[in-house]
Amino acid sequence: MSTPPATTRPWYKTPILLGLLLPALLLRLPGFTESVWFDELFTSKLRIGEPIVLAKTLANDIHPPLYFLFMFLWNSIFGDSEIWLRLPALLAGLGSIVLLYRITETWTTPGIAGIAAGLMAVSPVHIWYSGEGRPYSANLFLMLLTLLAFQKLTAGETKKRWFWTYALALFAVVFTHYYMATFLFALPVLAKLSGSKDFKRLTITSVVILGMLALYIVPKAYFSSIPTGSQHLRAFTLPEAWNLFFNWFWLGNTLTPKAGAPVFGLFFPLALQGAGALFFLRGAWILAMRFGRQHAWQVLLLLITLPVFLFLLPLVGRDATYIERSALPALPFFLMVMAAGFTHFAAPAPARRGLAFLGILATTLLAAHFAQRDAWTIYKPNPDWRGATAYIKANMQGKNEVLYTEYMTPSALTYYETTFREAKVLAGNDDKIERAITRLEDKLGTEGFPGGTITGFARKLINDFTAQNEGYRKSMTLLVHGLDYQDPLNLPDDVQPAPEFWAIRLSHEPQPDPKKAIQRLIDDPTLEVIDHQEFHVMEVFRLRRVN
Repeated sequence: MSTPPATTRPWYKTPILLGLLLPALLLRLPGFTESVWFDELFTSKLRIGEPIVLAKTLANDIHPPLYFLFMFLWNSIFGDSEIWLRLPALLAGLGSIVLLYRITETWTTPGIAGIAAGLMAVSPVHIWYSGEGRPYSANLFLMLLTLLAFQKLTAGETKKRWFWTYALALFAVVFTHYYMATFLFALPVLAKLSGSKDFKRLTITSVVILGMLALYIVPKAYFSSIPTGSQHLRAFTLPEAWNLFFNWFWLGNTLTPKAGAPVFGLFFPLALQGAGALFFLRGAWILAMRFGRQHAWQVLLLLITLPVFLFLLPLVGRDATYIERSALPALPFFLMVMAAGFTHFAAPAPARRGLAFLGILATTLLAAHFAQRDAWTIYKPNPDWRGATAYIKANMQGKNEVLYTEYMTPSALTYYETTFREAKVLAGNDDKIERAITRLEDKLGTEGFPGGTITGFARKLINDFTAQNEGYRKSMTLLVHGLDYQDPLNLPDDVQPAPEFWAIRLSHEPQPDPKKAIQRLIDDPTLEVIDHQEFHVMEVFRLRRVN
């Protein structure tokens, strides 16, 4: 069956899109002004505010550089308050709904496109990442923009702007997340299978971008490192694939929160997952039978591109490479298939019942999502770092107080109050930067141009950063220690015990090692709690030494 003709009607003149974007925006606003948390700090001035700090982040972070560079410029213009930090993600999230509608409409019908876009508008997963100041929402938007341009080119579009849109968007998506390099291979394959005359040009584009990626990765690996795993990542397996598609994508993990009792019991979520799998199979069949096997294979290949890549990584010894957001760009293709599964019934009554089922399900999932702001569902709940920081600042009694936390990264305290500093940050972690500059000096030398100019500039940045840190030390009012770095009950001989100090405990974190738990301090007979304040999923204590 031939492809339905693509509409030329602008998105802002499409009633169904206009009807979806307003509720989509409203659903994404409730958490928009919540306090920032650790992951988001990597796009704030705290991590990319100065050139040397930006360089350290680019050298050490697990992601490619493009989004950090974009946010460096964005923050320099608009600042990095909670709203400005998250606005790019929100705009990308809303734009993704528009793009998904256009792409699905081209391959199927406006009806299926409307359902797919509607599912994305109310998806708890998409809502979450549309309000998080990280690159994941932008990555999804760029993937869909690449695919829209791909559709135009393979349909015979001759305007150069579509080729340049494709090339630039594909470059941007690859340099926003390394895993997206898999589409450098998948898209030329799709072009070949569709018989596109642009196969050669699209293949050359992929080769050029792959070469540019290599030109970035090789020096980064030599001068710094390429992280290939992390403690919060795991292996992608078949059970993980089921959970990704039919719990995380389909239900937003809102009915089976981590470390919590399943909402409505265990059977109900499993039944909904099973129903989702049946509608998914029906959707794949509808795509193949009603819209041609070519389009079915295109959607399904795009859907499995990332999951198959993630599934293969453990087979080559990479067992810590997956978390659900790693596969977020597969979400729109999953929703296309699901939308097709709820259409093209033989009679109108089943179609109406299917839409009613979707409406009830969406309402249930959204209610569960917003009711569980203190539970680990799509990801970690957001502690009230802003409130805790303000409380500690208002109740401090000295200039150089101490705070202990079992949470390994309490950096949000220093985001909200620049006179609060982390001990491990002040201690310095410049060995990687020093190693990079030393290698640069070995390669380019330290005299003349370009060696002397480049390494001299790098040395100046480090000296300026060191001087800035010294300024922080002098103005510091609170020094933050992790219990895994310093134990207030067993201090080194050269550290004077503070008669009083603060402690923070997060209620959503897994139980820590008892030796590194705040509860150990609370229970110790040599300490007494003289102040205790609860905030969203966190508690602040003030303790006094009594012996």
